[in-house]
Amino acid sequence: MRYQQRKKALNLICSKISDQRLDLSNLKNELNIKTVNYDNCWFNFINIKKYLLIGSIVLAIWSIRIHKLKSLFRLVRLSLGFWKAYRAIISFLKLI
Repeated sequence: MRYQQRKKALNLICSKISDQRLDLSNLKNELNIKTVNYDNCWFNFINIKKYLLIGSIVLAIWSIRIHKLKSLFRLVRLSLGFWKAYRAIISFLKLI
C-alpha cells in the first residue's frame, strides 16, 4: 500500500516537473521572439563600433592639422558632458 502511494506521489512530482519544464521552454521562446528587435539593434551597434573608432581616429588626426575642427571637438565634448549629466540625473531620479 505504501509503495503504491509513494509511486503515485513520485509520478505526480515528475509530471509537475515536466510541466514546469515545458512552461519554461515556452516562455523562453516567447522572450526570444519579443527581444529579437533589440538584439538586432545591439548587433548592428557592435558592428558599427569599429567603424566609429576608425572615424574618430581619423577625425582626431585631422583636428591636429586643421584648427577649425578643434572647436568642433570642444562642442562635441560639451554636448557629451551635458548628455552624461542628463542621464545621471534621470538615473538618480529613478532610484528615488
